[in-house]
Formats: sequence, structure tokens, C-alpha cells
Amino acid sequence: MTTEPGSPGNEPCADPFLDHLTEAVTRMGPDGSIGVTLFAGAGPISGSLITYEAWRRLFFQQFPEHVAMYSPSGPVAPPWVQPYLTDLRAQLAEHDRGPSSADRFVHLKDAFIPVGLRDSWYVPLWRGRREDVHSWMLGSPRR
Repeated sequence: MTTEPGSPGNEPCADPFLDHLTEAVTRMGPDGSIGVTLFAGAGPISGSLITYEAWRRLFFQQFPEHVAMYSPSGPVAPPWVQPYLTDLRAQLAEHDRGPSSADRFVHLKDAFIPVGLRDSWYVPLWRGRREDVHSWMLGSPRR
């Protein structure tokens, strides 16, 4: 969703191009992606646009490794991680029966956010509200 400058009250409105681009990624299959740069909030974020289903799968694969990386228990995820993920999967199964996350959020993998003139933050997964994307472009800058 984007905000049209002339819309009453500057409310979010659907961006049919971004919606169709997301649909094109869905048609590519479970590993489909398209490079994009989004402008949301404070600035740009670039990465590969993926489906909600792909983002969710990657989240469940990467979360234990990410927790272990920051855990004092060392290179293995703490014992609470698997029960947590089991509970989260059950909650998401219920949540996904309602209005689709695919419709409300934009999902990127291998994203980077420029910070200052010479640095950027790399994030393996990014998710943002579609209504907060105020503009976008096809492709992402070379890192």
C-alpha cells in the first residue's frame, strides 16, 4: 500500500503494481524472488521480495541459529527454542486463517539497509507493513 498525496486525509491506498509484483513472486513458486528497493519509514531497504510462505519457512529455519549466536549457552540453541517454535507454529496456523499476512505485509530476504554514507546493515529476513511502503523500485543496488 502506498499513500497518494492527493488522497483525502492522506490515507493508505492500494498500490496495484506492488500487489501484482507480489503475485508474480507467488507464481514463481516457493523459491521465487524479485530484487526490490522499498522506501518505508525512515529510508530505503533493499532485498529480494519473497512470499509470506517462503519468509515464514526461512524464519523457522533461521531462528534457532540466530538465538544460539547470541545465547550464553554457546553455539547450540537453548532448550526453550523448540517448544517456543512449536507454540508459535500453532498460533500462526490460527492467525493465518484470518486476513492474510501476505496481504498486509511485505517480506524480504537478504535485505540491507543503508546507514550513513559508507555502511549498511544486513538482515537475513525483513517484514514490514505494506501500508508503510510509500514508494518502491524494481531492483536493488549492488552491495
